[in-house]
Amino acid sequence: MRPFPRLLLAAAALGAALPAFGQTLIFKGGERWEVNDPFKVDNTVIPPKPIIDKKKGQISSLKGTVERTTIQDGTEMIMTRKLAEVETIIWPLPERLTEAQNNVARGEPGKALDNIEPVIKFFDPIKKVKGSWWLKASIVKLDALDRLENDAALFLLPGYPGARRRRLHRRTGHQDQAGPPDAARPPRRARGRDHRIHQPHAAAG
Repeated sequence: MRPFPRLLLAAAALGAALPAFGQTLIFKGGERWEVNDPFKVDNTVIPPKPIIDKKKGQISSLKGTVERTTIQDGTEMIMTRKLAEVETIIWPLPERLTEAQNNVARGEPGKALDNIEPVIKFFDPIKKVKGSWWLKASIVKLDALDRLENDAALFLLPGYPGARRRRLHRRTGHQDQAGPPDAARPPRRARGRDHRIHQPHAAAG
């Protein structure tokens, strides 16, 4: 066998030997519970429903617990543990967090907040646990709020010409119809005091 195919087979065997971890909670004492991902839903039904594997644990952020159904001696039993007992979390990057980051990058802070809020709420009871995505999600939320605040400031800033028209043009592709562009507006009439500057000279003559 040639060396290159041999290397490919070895790499494939190594990959198969590595354990594939999904969402896993590691409790004090080293016990591991694999749990369901609350952000994965079945879009084939209306309304979409979370995909739940009964063999995995179910986290309740409201109760601060995680429950798992087991079968012992033919009897179904529900085991419950507190989230406060979790020491480490093994959790891949949530898709909603990634989408929220993309929303911010595309200038869609409102959509970013819609995506990131459930992530923050879910990880809040375990925000200080190693492996939690709460801090990263909170940073994305702050970034989105900052973008919204900047947009609002730009909209209301009196000294920024055309701010409202530019925002409407960026959002809708149409120019603001509330008034003509600055270039099309008639020049302002000079104030009265400007005319009075020459009045003394006229009186002297």
